[in-house]
Amino acid sequence: MGFPAARTAFNPHSRPGFSTYPIGFKENGIDGQLAKILQELPNHSNPDWESAEGTNVKVGTGSSEISWNDYVFGMFNHGASVVNIFCMVKPQPLRCSN
Repeated sequence: MGFPAARTAFNPHSRPGFSTYPIGFKENGIDGQLAKILQELPNHSNPDWESAEGTNVKVGTGSSEISWNDYVFGMFNHGASVVNIFCMVKPQPLRCSN
């Protein structure tokens, strides 16, 4: 199962929102998933859009080749008005050494 095509998020009744988990390859210096979204925006008059859910972690791996700065600023610098970040790593208890 994959993500639906970016074009399915556009309609006359709402602003588009996307799941933005990195897919790990870059097109024009940005993550491939973000590149797919950006390719579709001009076809719909470049509306504001949002990352409705996402994190800088490839699902199932716990890692990403993309820095947090590239992940977050890549969206805001390309018209995102909201970026909602989920945590994909179980927090570890604080351990102090004395």
